[in-house]
Amino acid sequence: MKKTILLLCLLYAGNLFSQAWDETFDAKYSIGATIQNKGIGAEIGSEIGISNYLSVAINIGYVIKTEPLEPIYDAWGININNSKNADSFEKMNMAASLNLHLTPFFKMDGEKIDMSVGGVVGINGIGGQAGFKYYFSENFGLYFSGYCPIVKKRFFIEESSARIYYDFYTQLVASLGISFSL
Repeated sequence: MKKTILLLCLLYAGNLFSQAWDETFDAKYSIGATIQNKGIGAEIGSEIGISNYLSVAINIGYVIKTEPLEPIYDAWGININNSKNADSFEKMNMAASLNLHLTPFFKMDGEKIDMSVGGVVGINGIGGQAGFKYYFSENFGLYFSGYCPIVKKRFFIEESSARIYYDFYTQLVASLGISFSL
């Protein structure tokens, strides 16, 4: 119950900013939650406008709550998947993205709405993303984004055949949170 109330407070407090991209080097920041199969996590990010249409972003995510994997037994009855939880590198993601902001193309209200699509390169692979932001004021708003992997590759984990790994950040990921500018 406490976590639900905290999440609702964060989402309410998250009505961050009200203008899409005013100028070059306009910086926006975000804090939110990620939801994916067998895991719920948190993420922080920073996005800087290159122009009214393009921005670059850096996101860092970490899965906080995981479901244990099913036991897998070999021919001798030994559980080869004896890890009850994912290790730190499995739970972590760092990624950079290049985003195209669609609001100017559709001649929408750029003061309140920002829609974007982009490509993402991270430590867990390469993919695409789409996002939507709604600004309640110039400095505060809510965001929702989705990530879909295209190339699934864990660059910093040497996978062993003696263990089954979680597929965090190498699957569909939904994010929800607040966005703000300082």
